[in-house]
Amino acid sequence: MSTLPTLIAIDASLRDAVTSGEVAGVVVGQVRDGGASFVAHGHVRRDADAPMAPDSIVRIHSMSKPITTAALLTLVDEGSVALDTPVAAFVPAFARTTRVVTDESGAIVDVVANDAPLTLRHLLTHTAGLVYASPDGTPMERLAWDALGTVDEPLEAWSRRLASVPLAYAPGEGFGYGVATDLVGHVIEVVTGRTLERALRERVFEPLGMDDTGFEVPAHARARVATIHRRSASGLEPVAWDGAYAFETPTFLSGGGGLFSTCADYLRFAAMLAAGGSSGGRRFLREETVVDMRRPHVVGPSTSDRRVPGLGCAFGLGVRVVTDDAGNEFGPKHAFGWDGLAGTTFVVDASGRGATVCMTQILPWPTRIHALVRSPCILPPWHIERSRSATSTETSST
Repeated sequence: MSTLPTLIAIDASLRDAVTSGEVAGVVVGQVRDGGASFVAHGHVRRDADAPMAPDSIVRIHSMSKPITTAALLTLVDEGSVALDTPVAAFVPAFARTTRVVTDESGAIVDVVANDAPLTLRHLLTHTAGLVYASPDGTPMERLAWDALGTVDEPLEAWSRRLASVPLAYAPGEGFGYGVATDLVGHVIEVVTGRTLERALRERVFEPLGMDDTGFEVPAHARARVATIHRRSASGLEPVAWDGAYAFETPTFLSGGGGLFSTCADYLRFAAMLAAGGSSGGRRFLREETVVDMRRPHVVGPSTSDRRVPGLGCAFGLGVRVVTDDAGNEFGPKHAFGWDGLAGTTFVVDASGRGATVCMTQILPWPTRIHALVRSPCILPPWHIERSRSATSTETSST
């Protein structure tokens, strides 16, 4: 039996999060004991009439990464690629790379040749030395910004430019959350001969019935898109979001952060992982592959910095893995999952074959809501109840 908090246990707290103005709307879906159920409160926008629902469309940001990871792993299962294959086999520009040398303060003091091969495994575990670019970040992030700037080009051209940016460290010698999964997206394009959008649609979305997931939102579905809000002293304020999240298919297909989805859609994906790689009698990933996906490949430091796996956690292949359940906000021991910038999160209870998906659109991070939906240790023991009928679908709206 799954040890994730039941929807009954957290429903009142989710309702309170809406009525108190913590979020405009939230929907949580769960698979446990073989059945799916949902609870939803609030609206897609603070001043809108449309209720938040399992089919409300949200920007999932970095929750795109596990989907792109799974797509690459289907190619591994087919024998088309191997995780220890050098990236240069798919993107020749990575045949010769450089890396920075930094002092104790993090300042860059030199750029030297990188002799260690960069592999697909490094990309999936974020040990490749490929960081996010930021004009206001660390010296390494500023260096990447100067080289890449804003991105509005096909993955192939971007990947070639990325190869010219020095790595933050030799592959395998550190953990640095960044653009590695976007490079995975281009590898998928090279291997399949498809655009990333088409490859994800053929390998993940269509087989799992994820009809509302993709890089664009059709005109007829845009009324269901939830608005990102930001908490301020005056309450919740809508955030304008464009660029990679325009409703039309973007030029840059970001497998690391560019997808729209719904709670219902993503729960199908999470349920497939919870079932060891199968769904509806069809196998999408070998069970051994899912086990490897949730195996601790990179052990996290003792820190709550969200740019690393997290306190009591490790990193697997594209997902965070909980290694210690002693008061852990990320879920029970052996659970795995990941989050999105604007408040989305999912967690799979590997030991109990259950999964929970939470969709909301809020900045900054809704730490309390995430802890509620992921971790049984956050709830008093008398709130840990069995769910209602495992085969029922429960949806409430406020």
